Amino acid sequence: MGIRSFAGGFIVLAACSALAPPAAAEPAQADAALLGQSELEEIVGADLSGWNTAGSSPEAPVPTIPAECSPAQNLPSTAVYGEGLVQFAGAGFADGDPRGNITAFVAEAAGAFAAPASARRAFSVLADSARACDQKTTRHAYAGKAADWQVRLEQQSPQSLGWFTYRDESDWQCHKRARLAASELLVVNVCAHGPGARAEADSIIEAMAARAN
Repeated sequence: MGIRSFAGGFIVLAACSALAPPAAAEPAQADAALLGQSELEEIVGADLSGWNTAGSSPEAPVPTIPAECSPAQNLPSTAVYGEGLVQFAGAGFADGDPRGNITAFVAEAAGAFAAPASARRAFSVLADSARACDQKTTRHAYAGKAADWQVRLEQQSPQSLGWFTYRDESDWQCHKRARLAASELLVVNVCAHGPGARAEADSIIEAMAARAN
C-alpha cells in the first residue's frame, strides 16, 4: 500500500512490485540514479532519519484542482510515468513524519522507459502541466483533507524543468526539478522553510543526472 507525503503533493510509494520490461528492451537501472540518505543529508544539511519510504512503482495521483495541474503536483505518479515505462524507483526522506511538523523533506524518483521518445513524452506531460499551472492556486484532496498550494514556474529547457509550490499562510516551500536523461525521467522535490531548498534541489537533480548518464 502506498504512503503519500503531504509535502507539496509529491507522492513516494512504499514497496510495490516492479514493472516488467519487454523482452527486447534493455532499460537503464532506474534506482542507480537515486542518491542515498547520507548523500541527501550532506546536500540539505539536515538529519533525514526521522522518516523514509521507497518504492518500485508509481501510484495513481492525488485528486488535484484544476485537473491540468495534476502532473506537476504529482510528480512520480501514473499521471507522469505512464506509457512506455519499464522500470521505476522512488525514495523519500524527512526529519519527521511528513503528516506532522517537519523542517526538511526530500523525495526523488527515476523512471526508465523503453525508448527515449517515451521518456520525452512523459517529460512533455510534466512541462505542459507546470506551464499551465504557473501563477495558479492548486488544491489537493486526500484522506479527507484539502490543501492549497501556489505554483510558480522557474525555468524550462528541452531537457530540464524547475518550479516550486508554496503555502500562502507559511514560508514552507517545495522546489521541484525534472530532468530528461536519454530514456530516463528524473524528478526531485525538496521542501523546507524559506527559499533555501531551491539550490538544494538543483544540486540533487544534477547529481542524479550524472549517475543516469
